[in-house]
Amino acid sequence: MTSSKPALVNNPDPTAKTSEAWTRLWATSRVGSIDLSANDPVSAALRQYWARQGKQLAQIARVVDVGSGPAVLPMHLLSTQAQTWAGVAWTCIDQANIPLSTVNALPSSIRLLGNCELTETPPPGGTLFGAAVSNFGLEYLASSRAAPALARWLAPGARLCAVMHAQGSLIDIASQRTLEDLDLAIDGCHIFEATAKVIDMVTTLPDDPVERMMHGVDERDAFNAAVNALKQRMEQRGAYSPVLLDILQTLRPLIGQARAGGLSMASKTLTETSAAYLAERERQHQMRQSALGERELASWKAELSRAGFTGLHAEPLNCNLGQIGWIVEATFDQAHAK
Repeated sequence: MTSSKPALVNNPDPTAKTSEAWTRLWATSRVGSIDLSANDPVSAALRQYWARQGKQLAQIARVVDVGSGPAVLPMHLLSTQAQTWAGVAWTCIDQANIPLSTVNALPSSIRLLGNCELTETPPPGGTLFGAAVSNFGLEYLASSRAAPALARWLAPGARLCAVMHAQGSLIDIASQRTLEDLDLAIDGCHIFEATAKVIDMVTTLPDDPVERMMHGVDERDAFNAAVNALKQRMEQRGAYSPVLLDILQTLRPLIGQARAGGLSMASKTLTETSAAYLAERERQHQMRQSALGERELASWKAELSRAGFTGLHAEPLNCNLGQIGWIVEATFDQAHAK
């Protein structure tokens, strides 16, 4: 599967501030962008992959999860294979801020470090790890910095098992469509601004009947045009867009709510919805920027080899619908570092 992404750059600058949009997500959700418990072929294939890793990784005392979010992977493994993973002490790290309430709710076997950058942080307490895992997290870092950082965190003989985003994968294509829809809604139709103007219009109606009839004609027309454009996008594609449907279903009732006296609540919901979708668009951009093609995958393998990883194995992770991502596995051997 292939996908053209001329405006996107792989291996983003690691100094760029990329965590704000994810911090917003983790403030309200403990489920990853790809829900490991979902009833679909993508999630099923991911579950099967990590279940297979339990045969080896579950025998390791200390495992670090890179780009963990709110400990999504270990929480899934402990909830589905509690006995298998009972002896593992997890350290989960993520660049985003994770709410304290989420951290405190984790079991004692999981230590979660938010606002933590692998490439800039030494292993906690100086104690090395027997394995590093990542479920769509490691590839957000530049390989030239992430590979030597992993070498600093891992003990000799440690295992690396990562699932990484792939260009042209099912996830990448879905992300591209979501981005196209959000770009249309936010920049093409200005749907949030149009909604705000209509809300303002319906709450400032003049008393004179004639003036009321003519009041806000342009605002209503702009809002209706934006709504129709989003509907036309779905009609042209021949499929519903979850993101566009959610936007329409959330925004349209706000006008009636404001007209009925609920201006404050309608305005609050509009502001929160707009901010949430701006953050979602940023996350989708980051996901696509991190997706690896063959050339970027080769660069990762070269950097890992240079850092001392041996037995490098990389292959597509597939389901019956197509490719989901890349599997990258290796063993750390400090003696082979160059």
